[in-house]
This record gives sequence, structure tokens and C-alpha cells, in this order.
Amino acid sequence: MGINREHLRNGTLTVLVILSFFLSYRLWTAGRTMNDESLSSQMTRTAASTVNHHQADAFRPVEVVLHGSDNEDIVLTSHTYPMRNLMNQTFENMLFDQLTRSELRGYDAYIEELSTGDWLEFIYLEELPLGIIEQTFDNLSRDAANTFFNRMLVNVNDRSQVYFYNTNTEIFHVASVVENQGINIEPFLNQDNLPYVEAIPYIVDKNIIYITTNPVDISYKSYVIDQLPNQVYINNFFPDTSLVDPRSNGNITRYIDLTKEVSINDNTETLNYLRQITEPGELDATTRYVRSFEQVNRFENWADTVVLANYNQSTETISFRRELDGIQVFSSFDYESVTDISLVESGVTHLKLPLRFIRTPIAIPETDAEGEKRQLIAGTELLEDIQNNVSLETFDNIEDITIGYTWIDSIENNQVVNFTPEWYIKISGTWVSYQDLLNQQEERAYGF
Repeated sequence: MGINREHLRNGTLTVLVILSFFLSYRLWTAGRTMNDESLSSQMTRTAASTVNHHQADAFRPVEVVLHGSDNEDIVLTSHTYPMRNLMNQTFENMLFDQLTRSELRGYDAYIEELSTGDWLEFIYLEELPLGIIEQTFDNLSRDAANTFFNRMLVNVNDRSQVYFYNTNTEIFHVASVVENQGINIEPFLNQDNLPYVEAIPYIVDKNIIYITTNPVDISYKSYVIDQLPNQVYINNFFPDTSLVDPRSNGNITRYIDLTKEVSINDNTETLNYLRQITEPGELDATTRYVRSFEQVNRFENWADTVVLANYNQSTETISFRRELDGIQVFSSFDYESVTDISLVESGVTHLKLPLRFIRTPIAIPETDAEGEKRQLIAGTELLEDIQNNVSLETFDNIEDITIGYTWIDSIENNQVVNFTPEWYIKISGTWVSYQDLLNQQEERAYGF
């Protein structure tokens, strides 16, 4: 029985790899055709991606929390991924009048507010400017449009107002809903629509997180790896490739003209783009976010969703992380999981892009002895383990905890990637798997 299963998996994999090469060839030849066209035509056909990502998905809240259970200490939490299309429609149909007030509200007061009634809380991975949802406001000033938030609240029993909160600044904003314009949150209140699990609130560094109280089973996944020829990207960055000076140094190939440089690293399988800017100009927050997403949509061939993951205000770099069934993907140094974009008014100044991507799932994933699903310990148990096994300084710098998929290249076949579910902890701005965190603590204990 095991031999037949192995033969079936290998046969299926062979067919998928051949199909992957065929599709890559078609894309490459399309890129060559584009290179032979006129300059004006090249400037209008600049998308290296054949996947159409949606802005609403990239800027969506990734978690929804139901407050108001019989046990005041327990909430229900779920990923929004299964209902993202309905959620996008709901958000588009919301209509606010204006921001009516803003006030400072600490974490304890915020949690106390949520314990006083029935609330629906939407949680974003990163701060967003209100201008991203500007179409839902009748009257939103420019200053208000640049107001950042990472939580949105609706009181189940009084939907005349919507509340926005920023856990970094602890500022609480109130927006009035246009009269007679109800907010349809009923689908999120129906616990049959989403895989809600019990959790408890926990305050960490500059954040309020919800820690699950029971173990959870997450599926392993395996995919065929795909990759476009480098020339497809070069044709996009350089309308006239005759002016490009290619230079190779080991595993890095650089393509340079008078103002731009594209470097492709064969070791890390990443592309880096740099452009010199003489007059940068200023961008408001909303424009920066939207234009950054447009660049992701132009180059990212990841078959599933991408989500806003980070905004570095000092470098003005916005990062989007790949997802798999709504679960964030992590990899070594984020080479296979994160796209970084820096831009100014006149265009992009820096882009870091993972070149390898997935499209075709393998029906029989490569797994270990645990089977096709892996059971992860409860978040409460994880937090207790962390507290017992890391230094107090490390524990105090925890900013977030989540379940993620780890990108692991297959040992058996270099055209296959396996995704293993693991707990991830964000410490001082950097995500690390729990196992890697324990390894780091052990090395420090032994003086390595």
C-alpha cells in the first residue's frame, strides 16, 4: 500500500513539474515578444505577474474576535480568510459620516471597554491610514485620512458608531455611521461561518494579542515550485535593454543603466531593484500604501493572497507577506516570503522580490511521521513555555504571536517545497519560530 502511494505521488509530481516548465516557457516567450515591440507598447505592458491580487485582500484585517461570551475572560477568535470576499463587500458598503472624536485610551481601558458588552473586533497585522477606506466616509479631512489604526470595533447592539484604535499610539477614534445605513456584521456573528476558537487577551509590548486555549490541528502542504526566467523581469525594468550593462560576480548578476540597477541573487533566489532619485517629493500615507500594493500586483506571482505585514517609517519601506490559506508564510531571512517596496512621488526607489513561487499543489504532501496534519500546542501553553525558557529581557520584547507556515525545500526533489505549521513569535520587530527561539536561548546559555 505504501509503495503504491509513493508511486502515485511521484507520478503526479512528474506531471506537475513538466506542466510548470511548460507554463514558464510560455511566459518567457511572451516576455521576448514584448521585448520586440515598440517602446510605447513596452511601457504599457509592464506586468511580470500573471496573478491578479486584490487590494482589499492585502489591506484586510486578518483576525476577527467576538467579545461577550458567558465567560468574561474568554473570547472567540478566527482568521478572516474564509470570508474575505464577503468581508470586503461589507466594508465597501459601510458608510460613515466623519470622525467625531479621538482620545487617549490605554490597553487596560481598551480591554475593559470590550468586556462591557458584545463587540466585534477586527485586527490588522500593521497600521493602516484611514484614507485606505476613504470611500466609506462622507466627509474625511486630509489630516484624518492620514490617521493610522490597526483595530476596528463594532458594538453588536449599537451600530450607530464604528471605533478605530491604534495599539502603538493608544489613540481611540470614533466615527459616526450615516443615519439609516446599517452595518451588516451578521455573517461574522454566525459561528458556523468561521472556525472560531476560544482565546484569552494578553498584553505584550505595544500590542494586545489573543492567545488560544486549546491545541489546534494544521495541515501540512506541498507545492511545485515555479520561477520565471530572469529576462522577463529585465524586460520590465528596462524598456530599452540595449542600454543595459550586465555584470556577473559569482552567484549575483547585476543589470545596470544610467539610473537603475537590478541584481539577481541565485543563492537567495531574490531580485533587488534600486533607482537613483534626484527629486524625491512627498507622498501622503494612503498614496504610499496604494502605490506599494500596485508594485506587488505588478511583480508577485504567488498564487494565494499577500497581506500588508510591516511599515518601517524610518526607511519608508512597506512589506507584504505571502499567505497560504490565510496563514502567514515564513522563510529564512524572508527570502521566499516577503516583498519590500520603497517609493517616492516619482516612483519606486527600492524593491526586494522573492523569485520562487508556488502555483500547483501536490495532492499527497510530503510529511513526517505525524501524518498529514500537525497538532500545535495551545497558545496559553506556548506562552508558559516561553516564559520558562527564555530570558526576561527576551520575554518583555515579545510583540506578537501567531501560527505560520515555514517554507522548507524538499530534500527529495528540488522542484518541491513543503510547508510546515509552527508557532512564530515576533520579538523586537523580527519573527522567529518557537524552535529557533529555544535554540538561540540555548546557544546563549552555552556562550556561543
